[in-house]
Amino acid sequence: MVLLGVFHWFFSSSPTKELSTSNIVDIEKEREVTNADEYGSVGYGLKNLKGKHIDEGSTLNSKDNEMSVVASVDHYIDEDRKYALLVFEDYKQVKFKVENKEQEVNKYFFEMKPNSSINFKVSVPIRSDSIELTFVIVQKPEYKLKELDLILFLQKLDIFLILNYPKLKAKKISNSSPFHFLMK
Repeated sequence: MVLLGVFHWFFSSSPTKELSTSNIVDIEKEREVTNADEYGSVGYGLKNLKGKHIDEGSTLNSKDNEMSVVASVDHYIDEDRKYALLVFEDYKQVKFKVENKEQEVNKYFFEMKPNSSINFKVSVPIRSDSIELTFVIVQKPEYKLKELDLILFLQKLDIFLILNYPKLKAKKISNSSPFHFLMK
């Protein structure tokens, strides 16, 4: 399973952070260098209900203990592909509601045709003391991992956590379980 993106939002009572457009310029430059048109690309992001882009670390304000955003996925690949959206509140998976759907779900599946885009509103009920909200888009969610794939993934995850979070201390619970990281 490949994670396409993880977005974090931090909540506070302060006004929404103004975002710069330098990220958009950097993305356009990278697109030219990597020949995205030749190989295809997948883009994803979130906007607030007023249409402003949200990036990692943006401060958002909830309304009536609910956060609403517009999820956007651009699928410029010459194949049909399935995706799933998961939402986590303070690292715990939570239910959310997708525009034009009656029920709350803990995962939302959608399919993309070649060279297509989709936008949909997502509303997440949140606790008043929430600190972080994470949206995860998973490509090919029906893909079944082989045991070796999972072992390699966990090894890479351990390395990523150690390199990027040096204050974390690895603690092995048992020989059959993956490492669990604890703050020192």
